[in-house]
Amino acid sequence: MVDGTYPMIGNTNHVNENYPDLVNRRPGIKSVSPRISMEENSPLIEGGIQEGPFNGSIPTLTGRTSFNSEFTMYWVATASSLMFTSTVWYIVLSAEHEFFIWHPIFMSTTLFLLTQGPLLLQTAETREEKEKGLNVHRSIQSLAFLTGICGFYIIYTNKKDHNAEHFTSAHGMFGVLTLSLIFIQVLGGALVVNAPALFGGVARARGIYKYHRISGYTILLFAWLTALGGTQRDWVTDRFNHIWFWLLAFTLTWIGIGSRVKLNKMKVL
Repeated sequence: MVDGTYPMIGNTNHVNENYPDLVNRRPGIKSVSPRISMEENSPLIEGGIQEGPFNGSIPTLTGRTSFNSEFTMYWVATASSLMFTSTVWYIVLSAEHEFFIWHPIFMSTTLFLLTQGPLLLQTAETREEKEKGLNVHRSIQSLAFLTGICGFYIIYTNKKDHNAEHFTSAHGMFGVLTLSLIFIQVLGGALVVNAPALFGGVARARGIYKYHRISGYTILLFAWLTALGGTQRDWVTDRFNHIWFWLLAFTLTWIGIGSRVKLNKMKVL
């Protein structure tokens, strides 16, 4: 084959048998490339057809993806938030066991789960990806709210047992505010998905999505700021006084999240 044409030398019966698409072709007309039937917007054809393990086809919770900048930034955000959470776990598990240590354990877990929630939906494009992403998203966010409630119960009970005042620090007040907003966010998201009639139908309910996304990023930022405040409490600094480490994890996480934000999904641009 030269320049995209098949040679027609000698007996051409083998062409009719092996290349049925070329039957009755006219001399001088170039052959047609084999047709590949793939669903439009399939994740396998973003940036070119991807097949096999060595050219970018990677399975994820929401479908297959390519090894590209968005995939890389997902792991930057995930690894950084996991670094933050695992360090909190290391600090508290290295300390003497007491009832209080369950507060940072639950709250750091909440932070990691909250961060994963939007990350898994940011690049969903096809209907299948969005459906899978939504199922994982609501499961993770619901679990995040439950671990947050557990963390709140621990610190509230601990202060009550020690006759300490509640919500006297910026960390405590921000924490209560953030947990309240998470509850509203989870409830609102559940109603939009499961009871669209309350908003006037599916079409109008989908119009709420952009507000849900914007408020979700805002609440996530509040959660991270609350966590950063917690790292500067005396109980933590007495055991691990390295603010640069916490700021590095925060910065890398938000670089990863921010680089994957699609403003068109929020109808901002």
